[in-house]
Amino acid sequence: MWRKQIKKSPLKLVFVGFLASLFLMLDATSLNNIATAYQTTCPETMSDQDCLQFLQEQATQISEEKKNLNKKISEEEYAQLSLYGQIDYYTSQIASTEATIKQLELEIESNSVEIKILTKEIEALQNEIDTASQEIDRLEQSIKETVALSYKFSTTSPLELLFSLNDFDSLSRQIQYLKKTRERDQDLLNGMSEQRAKLSEEKQTLADRKVKVQDIRDQSEIKKSELFNQKANLSKQKSEQQVLLAESKSRQVEYETKFAKLKKVEDEITSVITQAILRLFNEGQIPTDTPVKKGDIVGFQGHTGVATASHLHMGINYGALDPFGSGYFTGGALGQPVGSGLANQPLAGGVLTQSYHCSGGLGCYFIDLVSTGYGDQSGELYWGEEINCLGYVIPAGWRSLTGEGAPVYAIKDGMVSKVSTDVCGGHYVIVDHGNGETSLYLHLK
Repeated sequence: MWRKQIKKSPLKLVFVGFLASLFLMLDATSLNNIATAYQTTCPETMSDQDCLQFLQEQATQISEEKKNLNKKISEEEYAQLSLYGQIDYYTSQIASTEATIKQLELEIESNSVEIKILTKEIEALQNEIDTASQEIDRLEQSIKETVALSYKFSTTSPLELLFSLNDFDSLSRQIQYLKKTRERDQDLLNGMSEQRAKLSEEKQTLADRKVKVQDIRDQSEIKKSELFNQKANLSKQKSEQQVLLAESKSRQVEYETKFAKLKKVEDEITSVITQAILRLFNEGQIPTDTPVKKGDIVGFQGHTGVATASHLHMGINYGALDPFGSGYFTGGALGQPVGSGLANQPLAGGVLTQSYHCSGGLGCYFIDLVSTGYGDQSGELYWGEEINCLGYVIPAGWRSLTGEGAPVYAIKDGMVSKVSTDVCGGHYVIVDHGNGETSLYLHLK
């Protein structure tokens, strides 16, 4: 709390006549029902300094909630990268499964054609076997008849032969003919039997091959069915990941929308705080021995004193400590953001414009920063008259207002030990952090 109670100013800190209420749901579960209202006005009974502290506390809470939202947004972006990867994986697996199914379908069709061909070949062989069997039956009948005739002649009595003596030669020729016919038919019968056995063997071979091909085809059909189930499962998983991705994107949009609304409220509160602090500075209402916390606003970027443009000139222990080498801040490259390290960033949206330069007799580790995200970002210039002070000469000319009015923060907890204006007109604040550690903020608005 501010230690001194100053009489109320007739211009009470009601700079903006509205109440900005923003309800944030920082996640879908535990934070879903937590709502925080941020006010840009103070109760009438509050002193100017208590009002300023109240608004600064609002700004601090907003900053914390913005950090939480940024964390949530980063988490969603990271989750989306993972989901995109999984969706790509399922897509490739589905494509691979479809290609395998098409290959199996070709193989099944090829097997079906082969089965049809084998069926026809088996039918043709069966016809040949049937034809051979008929021929064998005919030959067997012929042989039986020949055998019967031969038997008939072989059983003729001598008396019958005597009466048939005149035709003996004819009888002898008949017997010889029947014998040769039987031998010829027997040879044909043996050949036909061998042919039928061979045809039956070929038929069995084809039948076995048909069974094998049919088995392969059946297995392919089973595998095809399994692949269709696998594809359906992959498609389901892909759809689930797409739903999760859509939900994540929706949450991200929700967080980003809330962040934008929160930023708008923050800007409004910052505007009120800016006017309050400027007025209190001008009225001398911020005395020494005023406690501040890390991240509290102690001023605003300006161009008072020996300044070639709007900027913050700051140093630690009056410029005796390297703020980057000591790890106080991150960054250190010209034109790059100066972020929080061991200490809080000194300027909202500040980038480094000059590093490690001397400041009179105060030391040579002062740095200059300009805000590129807060304050005046219109690109407008202001006309500055010639400055000639303590040997510093700056000719008259147009100078940049970029960052004018951006919040300047206390880098650590401490006590405001001095609020003053130097001999050249530069407004500055010195914060004592204890144990001999101090920070200086110069050219404040």
